[in-house]
Amino acid sequence: MVPLVHPFPGEQHSCITLNGMDDVWIENVTLDDVHVRYAGGGSAELAAKRNIPQTSREYFGVWSEEPCGPPAYGLFARNVRGLTLNNVRFTVANPDMRPAVVLDNVQDATIQSLSVQGNPAAESVLRFTRVKDVLLSASRLLSPAAAFLQLEGDANSNVIVDGGDLTKATSPVALEAGATRAAVKVRQ
Repeated sequence: MVPLVHPFPGEQHSCITLNGMDDVWIENVTLDDVHVRYAGGGSAELAAKRNIPQTSREYFGVWSEEPCGPPAYGLFARNVRGLTLNNVRFTVANPDMRPAVVLDNVQDATIQSLSVQGNPAAESVLRFTRVKDVLLSASRLLSPAAAFLQLEGDANSNVIVDGGDLTKATSPVALEAGATRAAVKVRQ
């Protein structure tokens, strides 16, 4: 088998991307019955990216000194209103340090029957920043992880994790960078 060589570094670690830029919002997106197995291999450097350039290019950093590629291995969504994920499964062939899903400035999201792989050496499986009115129900963690969901910052509100199988996570929720317990409810 000949290894796949990508002409652009950012293509090596791609994901589904919904990227509203500046004050522009992407609205009413639904992903139903999506199952994707990615190559994996994303580094801790990619996972640590927080200042994602406001760019229409898919490579997230090709013009900067930061590592190229998105901070998630499955889905990166920024500036989205009305996001619905139903029966979505993201897995990786090789270990990946990035979260499966990163939501940044997302409002009114319903995530039902999400199945994702974790990595016990990574910070979390999902990372949410500046989110409002997000319902996660019947989520399933397929492999061990430190935290299922990491909330970051003090601009999060009304995040509900309702049921599912999160037993492979050391902690269902981690709070970072000023995130508060009042922003999230976990119902088992």
